[in-house]
Amino acid sequence: MADVVRRRPGTGAIFRSKARDRWVAQVSLPGPPRRFVTRWCRSKDDARIALAQLLDEYAIAPAPDARLPLREYAEGWFRTSGAHLAPESKRAYRFRLEPFLRTLGTVPLGRLRVSDVDRVMALQQGAGASPRAISASVVVLGIILNSAVRDGAIGRNVARDARKPRVTRPEIRAMSLAEARAILDATAPDATIGPIIALLLGSGLRIGEALALDWGDIDFAEGTVRVREGKTPRSRRVAPVTAAALEALRPARQLAGPVFAISANRVRVRFARLLVAANVPPRHLHELRHGHATLLLATGTDMRVIADQLGHTKPSMTADIYAHVQASAQRAGVDRLDAALTER
Repeated sequence: MADVVRRRPGTGAIFRSKARDRWVAQVSLPGPPRRFVTRWCRSKDDARIALAQLLDEYAIAPAPDARLPLREYAEGWFRTSGAHLAPESKRAYRFRLEPFLRTLGTVPLGRLRVSDVDRVMALQQGAGASPRAISASVVVLGIILNSAVRDGAIGRNVARDARKPRVTRPEIRAMSLAEARAILDATAPDATIGPIIALLLGSGLRIGEALALDWGDIDFAEGTVRVREGKTPRSRRVAPVTAAALEALRPARQLAGPVFAISANRVRVRFARLLVAANVPPRHLHELRHGHATLLLATGTDMRVIADQLGHTKPSMTADIYAHVQASAQRAGVDRLDAALTER
């Protein structure tokens, strides 16, 4: 058997059979058991056409090769495995992955080493990136390389073996009712930003979840929003919303289409400017989600209910994030009980 046309694994084969003086197009079907489908052809060109037809007929996707450059595999991952990501999440993944693609984008998957990951982390640190940002980049790389391991392109995920920088969770600042009212008052006059801020503070949604909403996702009668695009299956949920948030949305209400036509970055910039103009202490946009949670805690809402509202995978995760706030809420509750017991 001679005249073999070498191809990447999983893309079939073309070869010439001397015994029958014919060209062969052949693909293997997913197994076990391993099976082959063969087409006999008069010429190499006919075999190429037959192979393309077989791959299309049996919907056989090319298996990734260890020789595939990291950038090429990552782009394929975003088109397939990463297609379920919300637009905002996909942009964040690309942003986090870019330091590795910039330095290692042309390196074949099979030649990646832990030392390569360490080198890129050192470059990020030298450029002033925070430990949290560096760790997030390694996590995204690990997700993509883990897919390559499952596909059989590589046998080891070097990102998982790299030692990420230690990240300390920043303490969540509780939000008071007075501060929440000040934020709403400062942003309400802005017809574009006001409804978004009211929704975030009145629902605990992430900014990406809010910007992905269509009008059909908002049930004004029930007072809820349906989150269709989220970070995890549990984050796709139906969440109750405050009446004030719904009233802020009502003037722009439509039958269909997106609720908001603005990028998250523009929301962040305008939100910061509005707080400065109103002489309100600065807050990051994501702190509105924390503010919603801490205000619920202050009212005595159960941690499991708050976890469901935020779309957290586990209530224990919610308890971990808001542990110190919960302690304050417990102290306040005990003080109220003490006052009630000692009142004469």
